[in-house]
Amino acid sequence: MNNYYQHTDPEVFPNPFEWQPERWLPTPTPEMKRNFTVFSRGSRRCPGQSLAMAELTFALATIFRPGGPKFKLFETDRSDIEGKHDCIMPLPKLDSKGVRAQF
Repeated sequence: MNNYYQHTDPEVFPNPFEWQPERWLPTPTPEMKRNFTVFSRGSRRCPGQSLAMAELTFALATIFRPGGPKFKLFETDRSDIEGKHDCIMPLPKLDSKGVRAQF
């Protein structure tokens, strides 16, 4: 099972396509912890996990610091990210330009 299907299983993550950061508070369920495998596990775990987490922390701290850049969506709506066709995993519509933002 690939990460996409594992992370969008409604039995483990209720309403998986909705933005609900509170689903992880106060503590995630054991099923959520077991099935959240962004970097894989065991001997096949991503060797760049620590670097990726450090980069993500740095990027978020830069974006959300006081006086940091202000973003607004530009010519983007939900249809640009929803899965419309499938190869190995669902992909957005063919003419999607992805999520676009302006400073």
